[in-house]
Amino acid sequence: QAYSVDDEGAWNFTEERSVEVLEVNEAPDVPVVGLVSVDGLNLSSSDLNCSSVLLDSDGDDLNVSVRWYLNGVLNLSLDYNNSYIDGIEVGFVLGSGNTTKGENWSCSLNLFDGSLWSGWGNSSNLSVLNSFPGIEFVNVTPENGSSQSADYVYVNYSVSDSDGDGVYSF
Repeated sequence: QAYSVDDEGAWNFTEERSVEVLEVNEAPDVPVVGLVSVDGLNLSSSDLNCSSVLLDSDGDDLNVSVRWYLNGVLNLSLDYNNSYIDGIEVGFVLGSGNTTKGENWSCSLNLFDGSLWSGWGNSSNLSVLNSFPGIEFVNVTPENGSSQSADYVYVNYSVSDSDGDGVYSF
């Protein structure tokens, strides 16, 4: 309500009005982003995990946008509208079928609280390394642990390489 008084002492006032003061919504925190291979080896056969703790000072539920970069170029964008709760640790996995030795991967996360964006948080680069070749016995004669004598030993094995490299065995 407002009042006014003139020099002669006459006064008047307005009708009463109510105003509700709302809290100011603040943007979510820019996420601190980590990128690791799930098995810790960084091999081409390893899944990659882009992770962060999602924080919003208002405690709002959050949606997350994820960007995956291959050799510094945007390769994949995904949106997760799962209403993550404030303070939760999340991880977004890029399967090993998407990676090849010699590549450099990074990821970025952006949080949305329903009205404001956090800004992009970026991981460091992760270099994908060459996977180990595979080898397994198919057949061995005499059998493992056998105490019989033999004039020969027959060994049959198979080798493979998930990176497509030539494999030499001996």
